[in-house]
Amino acid sequence: MTTETATHRPRLSAVMRDTKQVTPLELFFDLVFVLAITQCTQLMSDDSTWSGLIQGLLVLGVLWWAWVGYAWLTSVVDPEEDAVRGVIFVAMAALLLVALCVPGSFDDLGLTFA
Repeated sequence: MTTETATHRPRLSAVMRDTKQVTPLELFFDLVFVLAITQCTQLMSDDSTWSGLIQGLLVLGVLWWAWVGYAWLTSVVDPEEDAVRGVIFVAMAALLLVALCVPGSFDDLGLTFA
């Protein structure tokens, strides 16, 4: 059984970061979410009925849930570490694909959105 000392910490730990500064990578990732939310408004404007509003709110709920998860994740891990940065770029590319599929999420692009 080993004990951790103050000088030896695991690389990735679920502890709040010491700094309260937002990195440029996190801001860029937020811009992908802004695109997805903009696409959500496109979904609601294409079908201006109660059904279209409910569909838009469902998609907005999924996007909000994903954004909250990534906001929490980047507050407990250091996004400037190489492994974490790579994972964030992969997640950003996947979210960009999701954002492009939002207007057709209840049509033929539903599986890709999911």
